[in-house]
Amino acid sequence: MKKIVAIVLVLVMVLSIAVASAGTALRLGSKGSSVRRLQAALRRYGYSDVVVDGTFGEATKAAVINFQRKNGLNPDGVAGNMTLQALGIYVDPVTSTVLGFAQQDKTVEQHTGLEEGYENTFSDYNPDYEIDLNNTLKRQDGLTIGSTGPVVRKVQTYLRKLGWTSVKVDGKYGAKTAACVKEFQKNNGLQVDGIAGIATQNVLFSGSAIGRRTENSLPTLRRGDSDATKNNWVSRVQNYLTSHNDPNTSAPYLASSYATGYYNVQTQNAVAAFQADSGLTVDGVAGRKTLMAMGYSGYTYYTDPYLTVPTEPSTVTVTHIDGTHNPLN
Repeated sequence: MKKIVAIVLVLVMVLSIAVASAGTALRLGSKGSSVRRLQAALRRYGYSDVVVDGTFGEATKAAVINFQRKNGLNPDGVAGNMTLQALGIYVDPVTSTVLGFAQQDKTVEQHTGLEEGYENTFSDYNPDYEIDLNNTLKRQDGLTIGSTGPVVRKVQTYLRKLGWTSVKVDGKYGAKTAACVKEFQKNNGLQVDGIAGIATQNVLFSGSAIGRRTENSLPTLRRGDSDATKNNWVSRVQNYLTSHNDPNTSAPYLASSYATGYYNVQTQNAVAAFQADSGLTVDGVAGRKTLMAMGYSGYTYYTDPYLTVPTEPSTVTVTHIDGTHNPLN
């Protein structure tokens, strides 16, 4: 009788181990969120043909086999614990369920759209971001016309904060979003292609990005104008002319005695001399181009020092199926 009981206990243990293993073994025909995490991880490792749809099909199996061969694993096309761990996927040791991506010492891609490393932490998987990646042409090409999802919404939100208020935050990367991305790229010295790739997103979310350029209102000053009629702009121009020398004479463009706040003939002649030296049209009229050549800003760029990249907490609490909690540090 004791032998029978012992045999039964052994069988129960074996079956328990088998069931636990089966809980994390993903194979052809498997479906659900665990498969989505597996597929997303495969895409992170370069298997771009895998679609994150939650169904373990032939393409997913082929990618798993390829990954297993490259990493010295049994190439059976079944994603068990060893394969999942090699892919950087965290399996809860208590419930034997796939919880999310292990981020220790890895560069991970989350819904922020950035490539950032969070050391010694785990995060819940966000399938929407991987779906968004599937809606792009290629990962390296970034977000482009036709892309949809949360990363697009974030790009649109930041564009609006940086002055492109015509952008609608709808999660759809259309022609308007692409056009504003081009302007952003031009203002920030990036490749101007309208595609929000990693480089563009990194600058956009940096908190120090240069936003939309708006044209400043600069006056046009001519003979007969005065500070009273031109909001002290005549004195500003005269102060510039009296403090800068004409390279042909080594003397100031305008003698200080003529800096009266009135646009006299002497000021007109001094402006004409400055225009000639600066390669501008010589007419003695201090218009927009002349004022900008004197150093007055013709444009203002939107900036927001409070735009910062979202970060994840250093400790994430995981809730197990049995209701217990434990922090993962």
